[in-house]
Amino acid sequence: MNYIFSNFSIHNNGIVSKNFLNLGVKSFHSAIDWVKSMPYGRNNDRTNYLSIFSEYRGTCSTKHALLNALALENNQNIILKMVICKIDKYSNKSIKSLLEYLKIEYFPEAHCILSNDKDYLDITFPGHLKKPKAEIVKSYKLKPLDIGKKKIELHRNYLISWMNEKGLNKKHSLEEIWNLREKWIISLSNKSNHIFLR
Repeated sequence: MNYIFSNFSIHNNGIVSKNFLNLGVKSFHSAIDWVKSMPYGRNNDRTNYLSIFSEYRGTCSTKHALLNALALENNQNIILKMVICKIDKYSNKSIKSLLEYLKIEYFPEAHCILSNDKDYLDITFPGHLKKPKAEIVKSYKLKPLDIGKKKIELHRNYLISWMNEKGLNKKHSLEEIWNLREKWIISLSNKSNHIFLR
């Protein structure tokens, strides 16, 4: 696996570091492997990245925020980003019905990754993503605690502009499209529908 980032030893500098050390995870690359092995699934509190340690599952948001928090505790310059990517029937077959209902070719989905401004690491699903397919059209830098309200606000604001551009605002409300998107996201917890990026 190409870890993108240099490895470093984990020191007991904070709550995230302590949790990993208690698991016997002593390096950043080992932490990546541990988080990557966790199945995809929304946490009971989608903003609490520490819940991965007790619930043994996570989303793109909680998984990457957890690793970003670990890096920050150990004084490492690793960036947490929310990207908007074009999800179509080729990059994720499960979105086909949503696309057909809205009569669109792609849906702009928000996705969290780790970045070094040259490349990115996406460990949302247990399998390493080697064949990226979905185009990134916008990116935002986040802090670990931004994965809740701020991430949602950024995504919804982007959707408003996109709806206006595509004329979808004349037929559908933001809430309707957001609820359709929520149903699709929930379905991912029960399937192996990976979101690929490029």
